[in-house]
Amino acid sequence: MDYVQLETESKLFCDCPTNFNEAPINQNICPICLNQPGAKPHPTNQHAIENALMISLMLNCKIDQGFTYFMRKHYDYPDLSSGYQRTSVQA
Repeated sequence: MDYVQLETESKLFCDCPTNFNEAPINQNICPICLNQPGAKPHPTNQHAIENALMISLMLNCKIDQGFTYFMRKHYDYPDLSSGYQRTSVQA
């Protein structure tokens, strides 16, 4: 699977800038980016979603008109009662 960097000014789930080429190392991060306990993602970056849909249409992909959701990576947190953080965003 290949990945592509969409040209947006902020990341998908937070307001941190995406200018990683110009910024010093570890400058464009926040608790949301780092998926720290209690850090809830912001509403999805609408510009990124529009770009992804446009690329999908150009590639003749089928776009599901039904329910769409995002799931972030989860890591074990021994200090949480559940043992892991659960976050998801619905669009």
